[in-house]
Amino acid sequence: MENRHFQTPNKHEELALVMPKEWLPEKSNGQAVLLVHGLGDSPTLLSMSLNI
Repeated sequence: MENRHFQTPNKHEELALVMPKEWLPEKSNGQAVLLVHGLGDSPTLLSMSLNI
């Protein structure tokens, strides 16, 4: 983590927000959605845009 420039004082929370995530349905229907984001995006931005 020595090369990362943290944006907030809470490093643990910031890392948790930008780490990859996997959402599993309560009941599977055999279908899937793959979300791909760019280097400037984060899982948090995607979850906010999807209202998750």
